[in-house]
Amino acid sequence: MGKKRLVLAVAGSRKTQGIVDHCAGLPLNRRVLVLTYTQANQIELSNRLKRHAGDHHSIEVMGWFSFLLTHFAKPFLPFKFPGRRVRGFNFEGRPHFQATGTRRFLDSHGAVYACELGRLAHGERPVRPS
Repeated sequence: MGKKRLVLAVAGSRKTQGIVDHCAGLPLNRRVLVLTYTQANQIELSNRLKRHAGDHHSIEVMGWFSFLLTHFAKPFLPFKFPGRRVRGFNFEGRPHFQATGTRRFLDSHGAVYACELGRLAHGERPVRPS
């Protein structure tokens, strides 16, 4: 297994270009996950990687919420809430403060409340306000 790399830096410090240059220089068979928080940066990274890394099909650019949903919540959701499927994100809504079970994590349409995704992915019980 190769070295893991984490890039944290202030705005304007060429993080995106540094990530693109690093990925473009990797062997074609190297699997890479580029994780970013904003959708805008996800699009920017994907576009730059296509231009600079070309046919490097093993580079995946993923947003933070998609990462949590895909790799932490979805695989375990059938065990936590049998028969339920995740049908996207609800970034605007919040569960009722006393909601429990699926109502704490999923809205009536099956979308995960973005504000609860970390707890769902971690398997935590909801924190009740005092």
